[in-house]
Amino acid sequence: PDTTLLEFFALRDQLVVFVVNQDDIHAVHLPATMPQTQQLLQLLWLNLRAVPASQSARRQSLTGNAQGILSKLYQQLIAPIADRLHGRQKLIIVPHGPLHYLPCHALFDGSDYLLSRHEISYLPSASMLKYCQTAVRAPDGLLALGYSGNGRLPDAPHEAQTIAQSWAGTALLEQDATLETLRRCAANYRVLHLATHGEFRPDNPLFSGLALANGWLTTLDIFNLRLQASLVTLSACQTGRSLVGGGDELLGLMRAFLAAGAASLVSTFWPVEDAITADLMRRFYQALADGATKGAALRQAQLPYIDQHPFFWAPFFLVGDTGML
Repeated sequence: PDTTLLEFFALRDQLVVFVVNQDDIHAVHLPATMPQTQQLLQLLWLNLRAVPASQSARRQSLTGNAQGILSKLYQQLIAPIADRLHGRQKLIIVPHGPLHYLPCHALFDGSDYLLSRHEISYLPSASMLKYCQTAVRAPDGLLALGYSGNGRLPDAPHEAQTIAQSWAGTALLEQDATLETLRRCAANYRVLHLATHGEFRPDNPLFSGLALANGWLTTLDIFNLRLQASLVTLSACQTGRSLVGGGDELLGLMRAFLAAGAASLVSTFWPVEDAITADLMRRFYQALADGATKGAALRQAQLPYIDQHPFFWAPFFLVGDTGML
């Protein structure tokens, strides 16, 4: 009763959103076309790409610019239905087309980000909701893999080890984080955490992957896994990027992990900052250990950073079931 599902469509480039509550459904025509929204989305991505190399003074300017773009997107996508979201704690967002590349939780109403008001999760399609909620889950256990990529991500092994220790789980670090070990034991754990380098291949998304000690865990490899994980966390760069194919079908790591049996997945829209990622993940798993649901735990981990540029906190998003582990 406290959840609303928002499913977006483009009909001849005109945007429509279905607002689905417990006892009613409304179709609302939005005041923007998909090309107009896509143009703003491209400006947002240009802004995000400028952040890592910017100095602090420049970063303040970029933050204001990003908020301006995100405010325009809010007016196009959320403002026309804001009255229907009043009192709803959770939003489940089903994007369409280019909106799959939009961090909707970072939409800005002029004073607050959407994440400040709601717990937000995503689905690749509305039909996935029941599948994610009823996925078979291992009884317990956490497996954390940490691979620095020959020193490129020095915080990754420490992140994995810290999470494993706090949960009395198993850690596979550096040269022990191999393809064979993951394939052999992944199905035995309720939580999988992978801290490593990720790469999105828009030219061939089936070869997007995660770097492990002896090779790449590709999208094709993941489709062949048999998981019983309530949660898979991909603490790596661009793990949530997908190629949007015909019929709005997504090709990438996210869809592969869900197809392999994961009930939910934490992924990233863009390259992430190593130190902030480690701290955000620490907060996320502490909230889970304290009894928070998956959706609430991720929100709690992001909110301490919300005064910074969205580049630092908004890449992380939850897909699938948002409930308890």
